[in-house]
Amino acid sequence: MKVLRYASLAAAALVGLGITYWFVSRSQVPGASGAFQSATTQKWTSTLLTAGYGFCLTLIGVALGATYRRLIKLRSAGVDKISFGKLIGDVCTSVDFYIGLVGAPIVYGLLWQSLVDISLAGLSIIALQNGFTSHAILDQFVSSKPLEKVPAATPGV
Repeated sequence: MKVLRYASLAAAALVGLGITYWFVSRSQVPGASGAFQSATTQKWTSTLLTAGYGFCLTLIGVALGATYRRLIKLRSAGVDKISFGKLIGDVCTSVDFYIGLVGAPIVYGLLWQSLVDISLAGLSIIALQNGFTSHAILDQFVSSKPLEKVPAATPGV
C-alpha cells in the first residue's frame, strides 16, 4: 500500500511538471535572471530550469501549507506534542495535501503567466507563498463547499 501511495505522489508531481512545461513552452515570458542563466546555456534551457525550480518550490509551499493547517487543527483539538514522523505521515496522506498537490500546476501556471521579469529570489518567495496558500487560490476558482439545495418552486404560485 505504501508503494501505491508513493507512486501516486510521484505521478502527481510528474503530471505537475508536465503541465508546468506546457505553460512554459507556450509562454513568451523571459527567463528569470540569476543562477540558471549563463553565457553557455541556451535561453530555453535557462527558462526551463527556472520554471522547474519555481514549480518545485511551489510543491514545497504546498507541503508547508498542509503541515501548517494540520498543526493548527491539532492545536485546536488540544494536542500539545506530536512526533515528527507521525506529523509527516498525517500530512502526506491528508486530503488537504492532495488538493494542494493537484492544484499546484494551476497555481504555478497563473504565477508563470503573470511574470514579466523576476529575480530568482523573487520567484522563490512568490512560488513558496503561492504553494502555501494554494487552498485559498483554488477556492476562488472551484468552491470546495457543498452547494446549497434550492427549494423547488411550488406549482401555481
